[in-house]
This record gives sequence, C-alpha cells and structure tokens, in this order.
Amino acid sequence: MNLRRLLALPAIAVVLAACGRYRPAVFADRPPVEVVHDDQATPLPSRQGFDEREHLSDVYLRRPLFDVIRPLDFGTGGDVNALDEVPPSTWYEPLLTKRAPSGNANASPPTFPFIALDESPTTSPDALVVGDAKGVRYELLTDPPDKPGLHTAAEVLGSLLLRSLGLRAPRAWIVGVPESTLSSNGAEARKRLEAWLARKAALVGGSRRVSATLWPPGIDVGIASDFSLRGDDPNDRVEHANRRTLRAMRIFAHWMGWTSFGVKSTRDVYVGEPGKGHLVHFMTGVSRAFGTQDLQDLPRLDEQAGSLWWHLGTFGLAPVPTTPAKIAAFPSLGYLSETLVPGDFDVSPPYSPFVRLTPGDEYWAGKRLIDAGEDAIRIGIEATELPDNASAHLEKVLNKRRRALIAHATAVVTPLDVAANAGRTVWFKDRAIAAGVAQRKGTYYEVSYLDQSGHELSPRRSFWSAGEISVVPLPDAFEAGPLVLHVRSVRDGIPAPRWCDVHVVVDHTSARVIGIRH
Repeated sequence: MNLRRLLALPAIAVVLAACGRYRPAVFADRPPVEVVHDDQATPLPSRQGFDEREHLSDVYLRRPLFDVIRPLDFGTGGDVNALDEVPPSTWYEPLLTKRAPSGNANASPPTFPFIALDESPTTSPDALVVGDAKGVRYELLTDPPDKPGLHTAAEVLGSLLLRSLGLRAPRAWIVGVPESTLSSNGAEARKRLEAWLARKAALVGGSRRVSATLWPPGIDVGIASDFSLRGDDPNDRVEHANRRTLRAMRIFAHWMGWTSFGVKSTRDVYVGEPGKGHLVHFMTGVSRAFGTQDLQDLPRLDEQAGSLWWHLGTFGLAPVPTTPAKIAAFPSLGYLSETLVPGDFDVSPPYSPFVRLTPGDEYWAGKRLIDAGEDAIRIGIEATELPDNASAHLEKVLNKRRRALIAHATAVVTPLDVAANAGRTVWFKDRAIAAGVAQRKGTYYEVSYLDQSGHELSPRRSFWSAGEISVVPLPDAFEAGPLVLHVRSVRDGIPAPRWCDVHVVVDHTSARVIGIRH
C-alpha cells in the first residue's frame, strides 16, 4: 500500500462513518446557467512568469500533501451547470454557442513575404517567429528532412481537433515557404533566421514545408496555472484544478497521444484594447501530440518507471523495465497505437486537473468526442496535406482510439441525458446506445424515486430500454413537489458503477427538470 493511500485511510473512515443514507445533490428551482459572462472588461494583466523549480516542488511535494488531507474532495467541477454541462465561457467555446466568438475565429493563412522577428516562439522551441505582408505574427515550424509532415501535420490537425471539442487552440495552416520570401528585421532577427535556415528541413517542390501558426490572437500574458486562480484576472473565479474543461483534457490528450501535455501547454491571451479587453484561454504546443515525441528506434531501459515510494521501498534494487521500440507506420507520422487502455494515461510532471478527473468529467469528455464526430477527424487530416496512405492510416487509428474512449466514458456512469419531458414523464437519451457502443437488447434501467434527503418515496421500478430514447413515468402516488429520479443502467445483467440523478419539480400535470448529476 503506498503512502498516500495509507495516510488517506483515517479520513476515509471518518467519511464512511458519516455516510448512512445516500443523499443526492440539492438544486435550486431556477434555469441553468447557459453562458458564463467571464468576458467583462479588465485591466491588462502583467505577463505571468513561470518558475520550473517552484512548479516541480509544488507538484511533487506540496500538492500531494494537500490531496491527502482532502482525499475524497474531487467533486463536480466548478464550471459545471445544473444540467451537468459546461456552459460557454472564455475557457470553453462549443461550435454551437450563444456566445460571440473571441480570439482568432476569423483568422486567415499568412501572406508572403515574411519578415523574421527577434522574438522567442511559444508554440514550439524550434519555430521561427515572423510577420507576414499584413503585419500579422505567425510561428513557422518545419519537419525533419526524412519525416515530412511529422510536426507540421500534428500542429494543424491538433489545432482543428481541439477546436472541434470546444477548446481554444491557435489556427494553423500548411504552407510551402521558398527561402526567397524570407528576410529579417535587424541583426538579432537575422541570427534567428540564419539558424532556422541552417537547420535541415523537409522540402516540398523546393520550398520548406511549414506549419504557420497564428499566435497570439491578442496579447500573450503567459502560462495558465494548472491549480489556482490568476490573481490579476477578476473574471477568473474557478480554481483551475477544479475546471472540468481542464480535467477532461486527460481524455483528449490520451486520444491524441499528447504525452508531453502539461502546464506549459495552456496560455492566457488578452483580447481587445488594454483596459477594454479580457483574457481567453488557449491550448498550444500540439505539434508534440500524435506520438511525435514517442518515436524510439530501439528498446531502452525505462529508468523513470515506478513511483518514488517504490524505489525507496526496494532500495533502488528493483529491476528496471525495458520499453520496446516504437516505430511509426509511415515516416510522416509519430508512434500512435490503434489500441489503448482507457484510464492508463498520465503525464510527467503530473498535471493537477488530471489527478482530479471524476467519472462525471470523463463522461462529459466522452460526449464531446461523440459530438465532434468522425467528420472532425477527416476534415482535420485533409488540412494536413499528408500522403494518402499516411492519412488513411492516421484516420483509422484516431477513430479506433476515439471509439474505445467513448465506450469507456459511457460505461463508468449511467450514460443518460434528458432528451425531453412531456406530461408526467421524463424521456432519457442513452448516449452509449446512441453512439453504438452498447445495445438496446439486454439493457434495462432501475429507477428509485427519492426526496431531496434521499428517502425513498415509491418502490423501485425497472424499465426495459426502448433504444436510444426511453420514457420513464413518474409515480402516480406522488402529486407535487421536488422529486429525484435515481437511475442506474444495467446491461447484460451488469449494473453501471454509478447512478444518474435527475431532479424534477412535479405538479399534477407536468414535470420540470432542474438538475442532473452523473
């Protein structure tokens, strides 16, 4: 038993002793939040510094102790509304939203010629910062000469996929850049340009194949913390470790093979005139996704495997495991396996929201993968301009990984959403059946009718699934007031590990949904 679990036992015992009857959440009888107005005008924040040593000390020492003190306190995300969804905000921008788009929604590819600037890149340390003919700033990234498309395709594809999930990512395009279109602005910029040109890179038709990333779509004010609030942003009211959008990145990063994801992958950008604008929050560095950092020609010893406590307990004498070679199917691609084990994904250093991922967060992430659909993958891959064989392989791999993650996300909860309510009935949509990862045959739902304190008001009933949509009636004996439908799916005799609670307010002729928790 590891140290964290051992220290957590007393706290768990206290919690269990206090837990007699199941108590559902309590919801106010009012409309759910549909849009978060965290885009109020604020002063321009100072650029956020980042101390690598301090961050590692936090991640490996202070935060684990904090988690031990509150071992079961990873509840519903602070950015979640009453219907267990994340409303649009400066952190989350679904494609169909009532909120006006912010950032680089109307961006366009760069225009020749380019002028190299004496500025450090953000999206990749190997990129060159340029201004185009319109005076717009872009970061240009190349590929190794024998792997055309390795990083550039990842940058373009990853950007498109993240936006299809409702997350902000900078726009990027594949561009062929002749050397004659490049000049520099000053001696220091010339040095950067010469170093970039001296680096061997993949060519297409005599031009360098690059991904041109528009960054920033405003004023970059630094890295977004993975744990706490930003002190100079009055719009920032939910601790970052408790944001569902950041917790769910564990599922999205797993899908995309983004093993290097971390606190440096999130950036804050001030959009608008100083004093009249506000922060929006972006994911960057996606050129390191899709297994581009995991290529490995030969087997090697994994000396970092195992936890610190394991190495201390074995006095460092435990055998060091060997990781096999990881070779891509095509030179243009990284190492990204068709198969994955849901839940078996983490990053180093640890990313605090990942540690706090709950089944409800995973289910929400699974729904975003469902809603993005296979079209998002196809459109994204078309934009990469990869060879046909590599494109077809990558599309197949991403679809298989997506399906595996959806199947798991809809199995860790009772995957029901409210499709409608008519009269004294509630119509449930089974997202697993709708996504094709579960079957109607052999599926039924157990329903308990509870009051807000968890007392049973009517005997438990079971209803066979009618397919994607099933109708659950309310008990005739219950006339009016708040009621909790405590629902669990059972498939082929195996009950879901978590119930779904649907809170309704009932009168003599109708029922109104006021809250859902998975």
